[in-house]
Amino acid sequence: MAEAINYKEAKEEMEKHFQFVAKEIGRDWKKLGRKLKRITKTIIENIDDEFQSTEEKAYQVLMKWYQANGQAGATKEVLIKALQAIDKTSIAEELVYRDHCDPSYGTRQDFAYI
Repeated sequence: MAEAINYKEAKEEMEKHFQFVAKEIGRDWKKLGRKLKRITKTIIENIDDEFQSTEEKAYQVLMKWYQANGQAGATKEVLIKALQAIDKTSIAEELVYRDHCDPSYGTRQDFAYI
């Protein structure tokens, strides 16, 4: 039972990361999808046809990746590497930062002028 709870919590945590990335990635969601294991051109095309907003397309490609690879293969670390590979290091850095700070402090950008 504890394993099921841990799985659920881990999935919810990844979904939060996916929401953040989806909001930030913009038109580069396809580039990101191509870097993720088991995301095919057909999957990307289907998502592109089925959804209108780029944010939703990005979220859906991340969810498909999670479903195809499972908790062991679709990790935050792999996502960070994929973001770095497409030169989205600021998004990758923000994902790293989010785990090391209390979310009530805001984002790293909130501290840029302090």
